[in-house]
Amino acid sequence: MSLCEGVTFSTICREWRGKWSEDADKASLVAVNKLFNETFLPTIKSLEGFEKVQRIVCGGCHDWKFVIQFKSENYPEMVAGEEPFLAAAEAIEGITSIETQTYTIDEL
Repeated sequence: MSLCEGVTFSTICREWRGKWSEDADKASLVAVNKLFNETFLPTIKSLEGFEKVQRIVCGGCHDWKFVIQFKSENYPEMVAGEEPFLAAAEAIEGITSIETQTYTIDEL
């Protein structure tokens, strides 16, 4: 696919992110990681076009991110299933500022 001349891509990322709290020995980070790994990761990996997933955690600014990569033609299928995760993450005590972002990624 092409965004414009010289900017092509074959992979789209969907990023789910938020903030975690250090309260109760980082219980919110433990809980959101467990929620993702046990409840959503197996389903995501089974979707057509799945390429890879990355977890990013910053201990300084308390960010957590899950970056899910799909072949661009399979992207809409992935986004259709994100609401249950986002709602469940938002219900975790200490998790705040949940956001999503879509972008392309390619190695040059």
